[in-house]
Amino acid sequence: MNNIIEKFEAEILFDHETEVIIQFSGTQIEISKFIKTLRPFNIVELTRSGLVSMALGTDYIKKGLK
Repeated sequence: MNNIIEKFEAEILFDHETEVIIQFSGTQIEISKFIKTLRPFNIVELTRSGLVSMALGTDYIKKGLK
């Protein structure tokens, strides 16, 4: 599994004897390929967030609070 993680430049957030939490960001196609590659490892749970956007900087946040 580690070579798949490296190939896709994913990140292991939690690793235990029987459980692993992996974080991966990419395009829809990249994410689908990543999931397909991991299927043989019997994925029990999967969360896919879709598009996410965040504003940069505290000035932006302060303007929204006024």
